Amino acid sequence: MQKVFKDTRRNDSAVRDVYGLTEDIMMENAAAALEREIRKRYKAAENPDSFTVLIITGAGNNGADGMALARRLAGSDEMQPAVAAVFAPESSGCRHQKELAEKAGVLFLSGNGMFDKVLRECTCIIDCLFGSGFHGTLDKESAAVIAKCNTAKAYRIACDIPSGIDRNGSIESIDQANGDKLAFRADVTVTMGALKTALYGDDAKDYTGNIVCADLGISRKNFEQVPVSDADDVSVYLLEKKDMMLPVRKTQAVNKGSFGHVAILMGQKKGASIIAGNAAFAFGAGLVTIVKPVSSRENTFCSDDVCTAIPPELMQSSDFPGNTTAIAIGMGLGDPATDEVQQAVHACETWMQLHPAVSCVIDADMFRYQNTGSLLDTLVHSGTNGMRNIVLTPHPKEFQSLLNICGFGEYTVREITCRRIELAAEFIRKFPGVVLLLKGSNTLVAYTDKTAAQKDLAVDIDDCGCPSLAKGGSGDVLAGLICALLAQGYSARNAAVTGTLAHSIASQRMPAGFGMTPEILTGYIRTLA
Repeated sequence: MQKVFKDTRRNDSAVRDVYGLTEDIMMENAAAALEREIRKRYKAAENPDSFTVLIITGAGNNGADGMALARRLAGSDEMQPAVAAVFAPESSGCRHQKELAEKAGVLFLSGNGMFDKVLRECTCIIDCLFGSGFHGTLDKESAAVIAKCNTAKAYRIACDIPSGIDRNGSIESIDQANGDKLAFRADVTVTMGALKTALYGDDAKDYTGNIVCADLGISRKNFEQVPVSDADDVSVYLLEKKDMMLPVRKTQAVNKGSFGHVAILMGQKKGASIIAGNAAFAFGAGLVTIVKPVSSRENTFCSDDVCTAIPPELMQSSDFPGNTTAIAIGMGLGDPATDEVQQAVHACETWMQLHPAVSCVIDADMFRYQNTGSLLDTLVHSGTNGMRNIVLTPHPKEFQSLLNICGFGEYTVREITCRRIELAAEFIRKFPGVVLLLKGSNTLVAYTDKTAAQKDLAVDIDDCGCPSLAKGGSGDVLAGLICALLAQGYSARNAAVTGTLAHSIASQRMPAGFGMTPEILTGYIRTLA
């Protein structure tokens, strides 16, 4: 895992105080990091003799980094920089770096005609316009410059954070030419000092490109650990592949009972439970049973046609097996207001209260169930030692409903997208015994971190997901994976982390993303190592 910060300005200030680094030294290191990325591109260029660099600068210290970069490149035999200053320098650092760049002979563009000509011919564009201080929407001039940069054929590098992305990772500006969100669309983002949450918002994913973290004069570890006042009350981490703990079987003297028994409640949309069951079986569960409750009036949950469609390795029952170790409920459940669904949920709740060691995944239609809040309280406190492993797996629209049902108020899906970490943390404060997996382009896992010295709220970010997952049934696969891990004895947090990473990393193996199906995704899960 890698630490992620909402705001590193306090770290910047503390580094200057503790290590005696001046602002100029930190700018020099930032410019050097940008230069390294440019030179990597230069070495890979097909025609290095015509390699030119266009640096877009603003009025603050992000612009100062760009001015320092231009000065470093000026007079080089390999490339010549040009600077397009969208705004006149305002910060003392930016004014100072511009003076030095002018002394070094840097070309400063004047007029749209000159800018357009250089833009057409340049090989590499560097965005040093706003960086991490941006909020709101782009002004007309900045929007026009960024829109032009995005359509250029040049390679694009962003300094710290692509301009137009705010600290929540949201983009509020719109490109009038095509209706898309408007921010600098980078091939590489060189972020300074430490990773920022702004880089991992759902909006940001299409704009950051490859993210590189640069040192500013001290190691990244020291930068992250420098003492700061008023630190954030939520610890945020970026997950890595090495955080995925696959259910590898190392012990020889075992049997199917050694790997848990998953029970999946079948609802009105019966295929969802079958998909989840297949995924659970593929991810190491020793036994999987599809539970098909029978209505008091008629068998509305299962027909002979559906029952025969269930793979033979998945058992079928009208009740939860006594040796069940984890339950999945909600996928394809149906309208929670109907008698059949309410009877099924009540039966599941009653059974779980009598079996305090059983873990649970709650998904999909359960987030429309009006008693989900009280159900969570009941399940958590009926667990062994007053605690039970419970993982919730909503997507933003389902989380919207869940927040409303649990008394947090009404939020739009857009508000949830823009405030994901904040709202996920608020939810965990109210339900500290559960793990919330909030799905998205970058999936969040929010939980109470009992190992933290000072902070007990933590959020993990999984940024490995692909557009191939935007298919019906992908969420059912994820629920099945997590339930399988819970059944095998994983903690709720470890099951959520390993489940989402396995789900995301497997999706990367699909050659044509549009062709993904739940069966194919589950097949790739089997190949993980």
